[in-house]
Amino acid sequence: MKRGYLVLILILLVIGCQGPYATTTTQETTTTELTTTTEATTTTKATTTTKQVTTTKQTTTTKKPTTTKATTTTIATTTSSTTTTTLAEGIITLNTPDVTAINVTPLASGVYIYLDNEYKGLAPKYIELSAGEHRLVLQKTGSTTYSEKFEIEEDTTMVFAVGLGKTPQATLILDSIPQGAQINIDDTPYGFTPKTIEGLTLGEHNIVLTLVGYFDYNKRLELVEINNITAELVAVP
Repeated sequence: MKRGYLVLILILLVIGCQGPYATTTTQETTTTELTTTTEATTTTKATTTTKQVTTTKQTTTTKKPTTTKATTTTIATTTSSTTTTTLAEGIITLNTPDVTAINVTPLASGVYIYLDNEYKGLAPKYIELSAGEHRLVLQKTGSTTYSEKFEIEEDTTMVFAVGLGKTPQATLILDSIPQGAQINIDDTPYGFTPKTIEGLTLGEHNIVLTLVGYFDYNKRLELVEINNITAELVAVP
């Protein structure tokens, strides 16, 4: 009996819970998580190297023909029909009918002939000329000058067999204190002191000595045949 009451009470309790005052809660939870990750990495590396080397070398050599000039020298020699005589040094006069001349035969080669201030060529030489007064000059490098004023008659040949003396020359023995100075004589270098210089002409010459650290030695001196000079240089303070 008690069990029946308990069942009835339970049924009533259940019905009471489902009546109009009952609350129904429905909870729906929907979670959508969408994660999209897109990572794009693009690396483009382009390297282009273009190297072009062009070398052009052209050598053109043109040779011009060599031209050689030929110089022809003609020397005219006039020979007189006179007797050849071996002459000593001096002037000899010969009778030569219908010919008036001089025969210049110096006792040396390379002698230049001037007659009345006109160049006539190198000796020996036969020269016809008019009767009367004339001047003959003979010159040679390194020798004394021969000068002769003469008078020649008609139909006569004068033979000049003359010698030319050697021109006197000066020798300079040059030294300096201190030594090693550069030598200039008449603007021509002659090396360094001490020095012996030969073949200078007699007369005045400008002599300059130069050395670093010293004043220049500058003198105009007259040279004789033998000259011995020692120059004392003054130091620059």
